Amino acid sequence: MKVCLVGHSASGHGDGHVGGSERQSALLARELAAGGHDVAYVVTGLAGGDRTVCGVRLRAAWDPDAGVRFVRAATHRYPRLLGMLRDEAADAYYSRGAGYHTPFVVRAAKDVGARSVLALASDRDLYAASGKVLFRVRSRRLSALVGPLAHAGFRRWGLRAADWVAVQNDEQAA
Repeated sequence: MKVCLVGHSASGHGDGHVGGSERQSALLARELAAGGHDVAYVVTGLAGGDRTVCGVRLRAAWDPDAGVRFVRAATHRYPRLLGMLRDEAADAYYSRGAGYHTPFVVRAAKDVGARSVLALASDRDLYAASGKVLFRVRSRRLSALVGPLAHAGFRRWGLRAADWVAVQNDEQAA
């Protein structure tokens, strides 16, 4: 099976101290690769270009400095991410936690006839008021406006649109 995982960091594929979500996604990717699956891990924050670690192809979704500042997300990053995910033509796409990239993962899966899996990383993924930051905006006022809109987009085009949602407890499932 061809599997594509998407995350904001490749830190879980290294040796240092990292968060639980990053480590869990990296472990899943390595175990799938060890089981003979073709595994790509697309990283929105990967510097240094593409490489392979433990049988997992780490792919940089975009050059962080490409495009015009303030509009690079819409003009460069998101189109490149969606195109890369479609080009992977995986059988299954996986994303963990509330992320600005999740709707693109789900959309790419639908576009290529694959299944999308969204694994919740915490209860905070479910609520806009939790303070979960889907992407960084330097202005607090702008963040206060954009944050709830970003979370609404995640809920509609990510959480509710995914084929499968993996939860950690009964409360998240409810």
